[in-house]
Amino acid sequence: MRILFVVHQFLPEFASGTETAVFHVAKTSQRAGHRVAVLTCALGEPSRWSDAPAGGLWSTSVHGIPVHAIPRSMMTDPHALQPAVDVAAADLVRAFLAGNRFDVVHVAHAMRMGSAIEAVREAGIPYVVSLTDFFPLCHAVNLMRRDGTACDGPHGGRACAAHCPTGSEPRARFGRFRRLLADAGARIVCSDFTRRQYVRSFPDLGFETILHGIDMLRACASPGGAQRPGTGLRFGFLGTISAMKGAGMLAEAFAAAAIPDASLEIVGPVDADPATVSVVTAVAGRCPAVTLRGPVTSDEVFDVLSRFDVLCLPSQVPETFSQVLHQAFACGVPALVSDLGAPPEIVGRHRCGWSVPFSDAGAWTQALRRLAADADEVERARSAVPLPMRIEEEAFFLEQLYRRALRDHATRRWIGTP
Repeated sequence: MRILFVVHQFLPEFASGTETAVFHVAKTSQRAGHRVAVLTCALGEPSRWSDAPAGGLWSTSVHGIPVHAIPRSMMTDPHALQPAVDVAAADLVRAFLAGNRFDVVHVAHAMRMGSAIEAVREAGIPYVVSLTDFFPLCHAVNLMRRDGTACDGPHGGRACAAHCPTGSEPRARFGRFRRLLADAGARIVCSDFTRRQYVRSFPDLGFETILHGIDMLRACASPGGAQRPGTGLRFGFLGTISAMKGAGMLAEAFAAAAIPDASLEIVGPVDADPATVSVVTAVAGRCPAVTLRGPVTSDEVFDVLSRFDVLCLPSQVPETFSQVLHQAFACGVPALVSDLGAPPEIVGRHRCGWSVPFSDAGAWTQALRRLAADADEVERARSAVPLPMRIEEEAFFLEQLYRRALRDHATRRWIGTP
């Protein structure tokens, strides 16, 4: 098959959860003999791309995968608040699709890619949609209201108008995404939690749960984190150093716990939220047991995680999956997580971790103290850590959906159904 992945951002510019998941599936599909390409949006400078012609798609190759990008300057409405399509961007995509004859398109994330998706629909190419977060439901992506409370969905756009007004018509946005999802050959979610949120808004549409796969070969090749004699429990955080991910709150909660011999290592990109980085840096300055390390490469992730005794995931917004949580599982590491989203359901189901009220710093302090004082409890959770799904399994399940979308599309054409 000729498969096009459409995603809001991608390597070489970004490599967080969705981008990494798309890369793994695309690469595995390529190894299986399929022709793959990625269409994305370029947010950075032309120098990051091997070919960046004026007025055309930028392009490069990422580990043998062709990547094509619409320049950010052509995008006027990244959050899809307005019905208009960016004409120049749509024209580029139409020409690109005509020259490549893709069999199926996998829409991995719709942000910034509205023009591309409309061009795919106009071309009559069958497509499937992955729902890795809540962007189709929430222009702010995370289903959190402006007042900091959790949102139970757009309710056709009425809740958006009441709690998060933008000056646009949220009911029209909701309708556009409903059409996108209804016409898809498959609607794929990455957790049961995510599925429930979408079913609440679209009860008449079917959603299929396929977990993101983990590179188990790389995880097994990790040297592991041998326990150091004379040291206490090693807590760790791996992710973007931001308030949304709870990094500052975690650092302060750990310092307040004042646990003898325990340590907290905070690892991740430091350029997204300078205020939170300052908080973590200040805590590390007065509490030597807290260390701040910058971003690491994908080759280093499993080495970092295998040094932790407990992964801390103090997210302040609902996580739909959490790739780092499942990467930690691949290393046999249990997790202490916020009580939002999919992670608390996963650790609760398998009894391989603990959940804490997401915004209660005092509760986090108490949880850290309790775990540091109970090595047996940590060991019980470690022994219950599940084996995560492999990348190869995810790619196999997705391939079946691609083939089904192709068959259904061919059947509709044969009987003359739109």
